[in-house]
Formats: sequence, C-alpha cells, structure tokens
Amino acid sequence: MGRITDDETPLRRRRPRRRRHGGVPRFQVQDTLGHVDSSFTASVTVVIGTNPLGGRLSGTLSVAPVNGVALFGDLTIDKAGTGYTLNATTSGATGASSASFDVIATTP
Repeated sequence: MGRITDDETPLRRRRPRRRRHGGVPRFQVQDTLGHVDSSFTASVTVVIGTNPLGGRLSGTLSVAPVNGVALFGDLTIDKAGTGYTLNATTSGATGASSASFDVIATTP
C-alpha cells in the first residue's frame, strides 16, 4: 500500500474565486519507500477538508494520475476565506491533506 502526498504546498497558498490561475493543486502517489509511483493509475479524488465558511468545491474532482502525479487544474471554491485545505483519496493508498490556503475574492 502506498500513500498520497501534497506535492506542491506553495501553490495552494492562494486560490482565486471563479478563476483558473493562482496555482494548480498537485498530489503525488508514492510507494511504500516514498518514491513517486509512476505506474499508479487509479483515480485520485479531492474534497474540501477544512472548510471555514462552507464553500463549495467545483471543477474536475477526480483525475487519473500521470506518472504518479494527479493535477487538478480547474478547481474553484465559491466563498472567499482563509484556512481551507483539500483532502485527496484513492483506493490502494493512504490519503493526504494539502497545506492550508486562502481563497481570495475577485471582482466580476
């Protein structure tokens, strides 16, 4: 059994509302030795972990990893706030939580 890790913590510091820039959440699937498992193909799913203001996560919530890395390029959260986290899960690996990040409101 492997595990999922938060691959790029700094990219999760700010997530814009209803926009697609500001960082792409990435989670690595690792083997039991801590190496990226590039042959892992089961879908990785993300949900909001810590949700300080009841925000709703939208976008593609389940993706197949490529070379052991699951990229979530179109996620948005509909309420601005501080201290959000994402939880990633998949079958056959231990889940992971992202570092906390802020959602910054944007003007329409």
